[in-house]
Amino acid sequence: PSSLEEFREMAKHWPFFSAHLRSVEIALAKASIDVTRAYSDLAAESGCEGIAEIDELISTEFERTKRVVLALTDQHRLLESIPWLARSIEVRNLYVDPLNAIQIELLRRARSIGQTDLPPGDVLGDALRRSVQAVASGMRTTG
Repeated sequence: PSSLEEFREMAKHWPFFSAHLRSVEIALAKASIDVTRAYSDLAAESGCEGIAEIDELISTEFERTKRVVLALTDQHRLLESIPWLARSIEVRNLYVDPLNAIQIELLRRARSIGQTDLPPGDVLGDALRRSVQAVASGMRTTG
């Protein structure tokens, strides 16, 4: 295929391509560039070289992929054709985004005291492990 119309036809008539496109759309809808940037900022604070370039690449590719998916699905916003799922993700993010912010702060505190491998029973370590579980549970992934 060489044109947008050919890819749109594939999306309409090829179940595998359509399912794959839908999966990409859902992944994009679940992703948050703001949260990604917050973790990148934390990595930069820790001296991670090249993180700004990686963050920019991720943001650029996210936007490019989103534009292509919207063009192929003939939508103005992600999950426009599945409004209940879009709303579900929106509501979920109201809870998951603050959990990410808490996790980032806990990581920042652990690093500030020079601890990255906190043993069970350590208050900060336990809170950090719970934050990982909470984010994974909220995102409905394994973490």
